[in-house]
Amino acid sequence: MTLLSLMNPAKLAITCVGYAPSCQRRCRNPIAAHNISSAKVVMREIVRSDLSDAEVQNLLFELAEYTLCRRSHQSQATVVSDGWWRLVQAHREDEEERFSDTSEESDNDDSAGDSGDDSDSDSDNDNGDGNSGRRHRDNENTPLPANEFIASLERLQREFDELLQRQRQQLDRGRDRPVISTTPAIRAQQSHSNEARRNESNLQQRLDEQEAQREAEQLRREEAYCQAQREREEARERSRRATAEAERARREEAQRQTAREEARREAEAERMRQEAEAAEAAAEKARQERQREDERRQQQTRARAWDDAWLRYEQAWSQIASTDQASHLDVRKTTIWPTKTGSYSSCSEADVKLFFLSQPGSVSRNVIRRQALRWHPDRAARLFGHVKDESQMKELMKAVTMISQVVIGIMAIASR
Repeated sequence: MTLLSLMNPAKLAITCVGYAPSCQRRCRNPIAAHNISSAKVVMREIVRSDLSDAEVQNLLFELAEYTLCRRSHQSQATVVSDGWWRLVQAHREDEEERFSDTSEESDNDDSAGDSGDDSDSDSDNDNGDGNSGRRHRDNENTPLPANEFIASLERLQREFDELLQRQRQQLDRGRDRPVISTTPAIRAQQSHSNEARRNESNLQQRLDEQEAQREAEQLRREEAYCQAQREREEARERSRRATAEAERARREEAQRQTAREEARREAEAERMRQEAEAAEAAAEKARQERQREDERRQQQTRARAWDDAWLRYEQAWSQIASTDQASHLDVRKTTIWPTKTGSYSSCSEADVKLFFLSQPGSVSRNVIRRQALRWHPDRAARLFGHVKDESQMKELMKAVTMISQVVIGIMAIASR
């Protein structure tokens, strides 16, 4: 479970082993209890030693299906199982390398132990040869393997016990006999006792040295194993930090890219908005220009129309004043009436007022005063005196009175 990282450290529980790209972290969806139970059964099958690589891969894929959430990450089963398979292979290689290092050290110990046994055999079969004793002393410092070392210790212990037994027997026999004088036999016995004591001291020294060597070798192996473990942990930590740093750099770059893209979109939107506003302003300005031009043309057209109407009006009055036939004219058919068309039929109060207010230039008091004299009812009665029909004359005077009142009203306004 530790090797495959089924336990989520962020939740302290077994969660989905899939990766959530939207959150840029491991998925935290819980796994159903029956899927966890099935995953535990698969885990018990994976640790069997009689499985082939293909069977292990199939079991890892089945384990990935059980430990991926059904809602979002079942599609990652192949990727997750392949990653687990690489972890399992790396773990196997680490174990094989460690076992190989241990086996090489054991082989070296076995070779050293064989040399020690040969040395002991030579020492046992030696009849006092000095070269054999030296070979035995040269091989004393070679460390032995564990099983041969124990056997050697047992053999040396038995030899040591036999030597002590013989020495005690000799000492007992020597105490029973009275010592008369130092004979060669006594001197030989004493020399043999001294030699036995020296052998015992040398044996104990060799045992102590071998025990110290064994302990030092064991300590060295433990330190080497611990050092290898620390180096592997440091390598994994460096790899994890490098992966985390790369992931952090990738996220930061993605954020910067997103920010740049957002800034670009905002700048593009602002540019388009400004262009739209400029186009709209230009269109509005052109529309206003066209509207002003149309109004100016309309004003010019209206001004020309009123100029023409006043010109026609003045010409009609000039013609009446310069001819002797005014008394014979039908004034209702002439253009002497103060309207835009100059006809008697359109002579209403509104049309008359609009005519006098639309004289060329500004409203002139002199022009209005002259028009008031022109349309005075008494003068008009003399002008229309040739009309014999009383009803017709009554209508003409009514129109003249209305025109005179409009002119007087305009003159009063102009005076204020």
